[in-house]
Amino acid sequence: MSIVFYLERTNQLSLLPDKDLVDLCPPIEPYQVTKNRKLEGKLEGKMETIPLLVRLGLNEEQIARELNLKVEIVRQFITNHNN
Repeated sequence: MSIVFYLERTNQLSLLPDKDLVDLCPPIEPYQVTKNRKLEGKLEGKMETIPLLVRLGLNEEQIARELNLKVEIVRQFITNHNN
């Protein structure tokens, strides 16, 4: 059973006043959404670093290795940002 079911069931039975429901179930952000946002932020940071590493003379393979990215992703990023 999910939390939503318990909340609906509790409301139907009127076991707790509404203010108590708020205390029992503070608003939370689902784990998956938080995880995805963190991953997006990390990827964005890595992508912002690519131009700097290119200016420092690293090739695509070196950049991919240092940022733990696939070479194809680095290559595509460099190609798209050189046009």
